[in-house]
Amino acid sequence: MQSMSRAAILMRCKRAVTMAWTLGLTLDYARALSRVADPRSYGWLKVARMALAKMRESRRAWNEEGSLAQSGGSNADPPARAR
Repeated sequence: MQSMSRAAILMRCKRAVTMAWTLGLTLDYARALSRVADPRSYGWLKVARMALAKMRESRRAWNEEGSLAQSGGSNADPPARAR
């Protein structure tokens, strides 16, 4: 880094500063500030709870199917026998 001249370092710094605030970055920053200033209701929390409830429901159904299959009370077709 010592081989770089002071002018080259200043050009890199200036370029980095001017390139940092692109339209996308500005919009992301504004969106983040808007969420901090005026937070929405717990939308993501509700979605996460719904997903966990669905996972529990699916797991419960799978466990019931497994216990029915082990006890012989399953309505599923038996596996095909190899000849």
